[in-house]
Amino acid sequence: MEYLDLAGNKIFKDLVTSSAAYVDKTANIAELYQARSKFEMLTRPFGFGKTVFLDTLYYMFSKRHPEFFENLAVSSMNITIPKQSVVKLDFSVARTEKPEDLADFLFNYYRQTVFEYGLDGYINSEDTTFWQTMNFIKILAKSSPTGKAVLLIDNYDSPIIREFFSKNKIAAIWKVLLDFYRALWMSQDLIDWCVLTGEIKFFLNHPKYEGLPYITDLTFNERANAVCGFTPGDMKKYYNDFIQDEAEIAGVTEEQFLSNLGDWYGGFRYTGHKISMMRPSSIKSFLSLSNQNVYREYYPYKHVENFLPRLLKKYGLNHEKLLSPASCGYTFAEWNFIDKVNVFAILTQMGIFSFSHINISLDDISRKFTYFSKITNVEMRDIYKQAKLAAERLEDNQ
Repeated sequence: MEYLDLAGNKIFKDLVTSSAAYVDKTANIAELYQARSKFEMLTRPFGFGKTVFLDTLYYMFSKRHPEFFENLAVSSMNITIPKQSVVKLDFSVARTEKPEDLADFLFNYYRQTVFEYGLDGYINSEDTTFWQTMNFIKILAKSSPTGKAVLLIDNYDSPIIREFFSKNKIAAIWKVLLDFYRALWMSQDLIDWCVLTGEIKFFLNHPKYEGLPYITDLTFNERANAVCGFTPGDMKKYYNDFIQDEAEIAGVTEEQFLSNLGDWYGGFRYTGHKISMMRPSSIKSFLSLSNQNVYREYYPYKHVENFLPRLLKKYGLNHEKLLSPASCGYTFAEWNFIDKVNVFAILTQMGIFSFSHINISLDDISRKFTYFSKITNVEMRDIYKQAKLAAERLEDNQ
């Protein structure tokens, strides 16, 4: 029986069935799948299209609407995307007022999915999160044509960020998450691909509670660079008419117009190449104001107002000292522990900072790479300023 799409798996569907421009990333996604590891993570700032990426995967593997892909790049590629049982789990909608809320969220998700998909199996409410997850994956794999399942986990870091400053609560939430990830690891023979997305990189394992010990980080990986976000090439291919019209109205060349867009909404670099990415959400907001050339902040500050100022207050407000000419090393790529974080890494992963250039020094034995950082763009500079002012007010109120 054809199943109606679960809530939360409709963004890709809405894009390809509307008159809006759809920036086709299906070729990048297919190549990513072809070279996949079992468990992979991709972090990108808010508004970068991570959910669209996972929704696209959902439809690719479920084969529910193959007509959506008929005119997309993947249809002409010699890469097979097999039909499989695929589910998408969004941690951003999980309640965490009490530690047990997260366990309840997972149980209810499993039970609802088994019921609505009409799967053959039962999730026992008396079992722990570990055993519920193990059983759920077995049920999914049993129903899959390949005998394996695809798991898509969106906003994996939301429960951590939401309770980040509550020491007792975050420890209990972290234990539930580690039980969940340990079950994924123990079920790896039944999983074809598990993809996690989020903004900030947190360790998914712990010596005491195990968790997920091995995962491929795609954040600064060449093969995942263009999966989310808009490249200058994307802009020229999908928005060329708009660029021509707006450049003419502004009295600048098309290249200068694109450069101005990049100054405001681009500058995100994730590889050593000089090609930088633009934030899709801000670009689309800008494009909706046709013939106005209104450069302003489109990033919703409310998205970070409960986290970023408190982070800056707790760990200090002088992160600009990490910018060039001082080397930032590899710190922007580091993982964070729950009880010991690298603030510069968090700020970079959120999009506040990006690296500007790489110096290569040679000696008789090897090459040494030195990475330099900068404020990413005007929009993120303004977000950072707002957060710093809010952090200073927190200081004054104590």
